[in-house]
Amino acid sequence: GVPSARHQPQMAMNRHTKPLLMVVATFHFMTSVSANVLTPVVPLSLKPAGRTPPVRMSAKILPVAYTGASVALLWRATQAAGRADVAALAAVSALAIVDLAPTSNAQLASAKRANSVAEPTTIAKKWKALVLLKIAGQLSGLLWIVGATGATGVLRGASGVLAANIAFWACGGADARHDASGLHEPLPARGAKVLAVVDVLVFALALTASLLPVGSIRRDMFTKYFAMGVIAGVFENVQNLVLGLLGRSPKQVTGEEDELSKTPRT
Repeated sequence: GVPSARHQPQMAMNRHTKPLLMVVATFHFMTSVSANVLTPVVPLSLKPAGRTPPVRMSAKILPVAYTGASVALLWRATQAAGRADVAALAAVSALAIVDLAPTSNAQLASAKRANSVAEPTTIAKKWKALVLLKIAGQLSGLLWIVGATGATGVLRGASGVLAANIAFWACGGADARHDASGLHEPLPARGAKVLAVVDVLVFALALTASLLPVGSIRRDMFTKYFAMGVIAGVFENVQNLVLGLLGRSPKQVTGEEDELSKTPRT
């Protein structure tokens, strides 16, 4: 029979959201396939003296946690009613699997290596503490979104994820940064400032949207801007993902390495 008027808006929504959800699902597949490809290989000559740190546990737990949250958000996106809400959920889902998961996994492994020596330095301890703080904040924000009963809760949870990143920068994450081998390698001030400003702007969009009346044009506008900001950050990591599948690095393609490419986005 002919669909009733009550079902027609939902059918139209499905036609508009299927392409977006298919893109995010593709991200899930690509990151799962490339999990081993993107794992950094540290030459023996660069590893710090001392025992080899047990980084395998974090390499298993964190991807499962972030992927589980990402899948739950993607499912919620299929159930959302408004286009802005669908865009926000799908964007954060992609962010969790493409950006947050590999970045946090690499940083935690780095922190463990930096603290694996008999007497770790003060800056190494600070690096580990900041990484753990950021991961706890991000996962708390993602769980808030998964358990939220409305669109406002989704935006507040997203604000929490960005707030964890902002706290990481504000507490000295750039200066305390260690590389994949566990050696102290601060992020240049210019690169850190750019990443921090982006996080603050996206955070402001999510928080502002959560404070506006539900269903208002301004709320939908800010929610869409938030989703666009998140997706822009996700696409920055897609290049690295594709190059990792091809066994190449951005440095091999461009012939140079800028300040921002020295560390994953947080």
